[in-house]
Amino acid sequence: MKYKEINRSNIEVLVKDFYSRVLLDKSISDFFISNLGSDMKSDLWKNHIKTLSDFWYKITLGEGSYRGNPFAEHLKLEGLKVQSFQSWLFLFFLSVDSIYSKDIALLFKEKSTMIAGNFMKNLGL
Repeated sequence: MKYKEINRSNIEVLVKDFYSRVLLDKSISDFFISNLGSDMKSDLWKNHIKTLSDFWYKITLGEGSYRGNPFAEHLKLEGLKVQSFQSWLFLFFLSVDSIYSKDIALLFKEKSTMIAGNFMKNLGL
């Protein structure tokens, strides 16, 4: 059954599902493995999952404790291309479609597409 509302718990389900897909995708997994390793049970990954769950909670509901700067983190990554963001969006869309009802999935897709577009623009891609 797909979630029909957004809450902190199911956002964490989304983030974990998404990164499980990312680690299997050769086109973008290296960005994450080189910084966090390949074991999502590690403390680095747990912290990353919490941070990204906080981020999506803030982005979708306007609530929560996230205060970071996600763009600054992407400036540190070498080799990002338009295709990297396209792969990221494709995998993210698969995750939101598998977890949320259509209307909620659409909200996540709109927000993520806007974010990816802004990142690519600001990175000069």
